[in-house]
Amino acid sequence: MKRIAATYYGQVVGFLVPLKDVADFEDAGWIQKSEEISLSEFRSQLTEYWEKLQVELDCIYLTYHTRRAAAFVSPRLATHLPIPISEVTHKLLAFNNEILAEEDLTIKDKEVNNV
Repeated sequence: MKRIAATYYGQVVGFLVPLKDVADFEDAGWIQKSEEISLSEFRSQLTEYWEKLQVELDCIYLTYHTRRAAAFVSPRLATHLPIPISEVTHKLLAFNNEILAEEDLTIKDKEVNNV
């Protein structure tokens, strides 16, 4: 499973990670408050759970058929995750801000006639 940094209006709201990444977090005291919900419930109430993760929860364990399948963790735990911060930052900010030349935006007559 890949590690995904989830954003909402440009702000990182959490990290979707495999369970092995957070296996020892509760023992270490980094996860103090968590909740377990099904993947379908999480999907249908995504915004509500993102907000909970920002304020009251450290981790949301996502279940599939009553078994834990993944963890959605608060950005507060980013320093403890096995994700290089430079790698995450690059992925979050990866966009092309290049200005296109005018000729790149127009369709040439030959291309239109060939369609």
